Amino acid sequence: MMLLAVSVVLAACGGGGSSTTSESSSSAEDGKVETTASTESGGGPVAAAEEVLAPYTGQPSPFPASEPLKKPLDPSTTIDYVACPTPICIENYKFIHSAGEVLGIHTKLVKAGASAQEIANAMDSVVADRPDGVVVAAIEVSLWHNQLEELRSDGAKVVTMGVSDAEEYEIEGEVTSNPDVEVAGKQLAAKAVTVGGPNTNVAFYWTPEIGFLTIMQKAFEAGLAEICPECTARYVKIPVTDIGSTAPTRIVSDLEANPETDVAVTGVSEIALGLPSAEKVAGIDVPRFGYGPGPPSQEYITNGEELAGISVAPEETTWSAMDISARLLDGQPLSPAEQNHSTPVAPIEWISKENLTAGQSFLAYPDYEARFKKLWLVK
Repeated sequence: MMLLAVSVVLAACGGGGSSTTSESSSSAEDGKVETTASTESGGGPVAAAEEVLAPYTGQPSPFPASEPLKKPLDPSTTIDYVACPTPICIENYKFIHSAGEVLGIHTKLVKAGASAQEIANAMDSVVADRPDGVVVAAIEVSLWHNQLEELRSDGAKVVTMGVSDAEEYEIEGEVTSNPDVEVAGKQLAAKAVTVGGPNTNVAFYWTPEIGFLTIMQKAFEAGLAEICPECTARYVKIPVTDIGSTAPTRIVSDLEANPETDVAVTGVSEIALGLPSAEKVAGIDVPRFGYGPGPPSQEYITNGEELAGISVAPEETTWSAMDISARLLDGQPLSPAEQNHSTPVAPIEWISKENLTAGQSFLAYPDYEARFKKLWLVK
């Protein structure tokens, strides 16, 4: 199993009549890190949190591109999609495929496992395919950097989604990159404060095998310390192999062991699949929200079993990745958002029971297909 080290941000500041201290303890056995921050004087953490949330509450971030392609892609173009082992990662291929159909090109699904050897085998098969482009979802480049060099030498254009070390390896196109994930981490921290108040105790559940969650965990911790120095948080690892199986049991056990918890946050909402029924059996009722709620999590929200979520729709995320791929293959500069991440590449927006419709997946831009078709010169 590939494991990424947790780096804990310890914040300390002074002056201006206030001081902040931070204490951290960790256990290698339970994979938990606890951080407690306190301050002698505060400046309205709930109001500060609401200000942080405002740009993505009631409206989405800007659409990622506006400049059309110079020309349609060659119909013989092939793009391989390499999926991380989580169910949603694999399921998202259907959106890659639909985008490929609109672009008039070929796509292929390649499933990578959780171990380094399984990832190497998957990427070796991609190299053997000799595709024109590759989209890799939530698998750190450090685990396939040798294959990256082979792909580059063969002229393939590589795009990543939710990969934290993409910049280190000079990946040309990124979706859900570190800047995007840092925005999400701070958003989750701000939401925890508005839900739990200025002294809230937060449990943050995350999966280190999903590379970008390491960045999100750091951003959440730093954001919480900045917005609410008197809030407390603990960080609990959920192995990727537990998602969709035993994760609810792990989370319920943790909440039972920590009854002082005011708010539960999931780095990705997929971690909480199956959790409402487990909480009901255990008699646990802790407000919960997370990042990227898919259809099951959105159903939880409409049913009142989950409070909210930062929508980053897989349709818009995957089509944004395909837009970047198309521009790279077309020899065209990326949009400002795609190039320098001035705003999140995949549109984000807070969702709750108030702006969801039962049975319908939320989209920040319901007309995303028409927008991309226009950009891709499709009539």
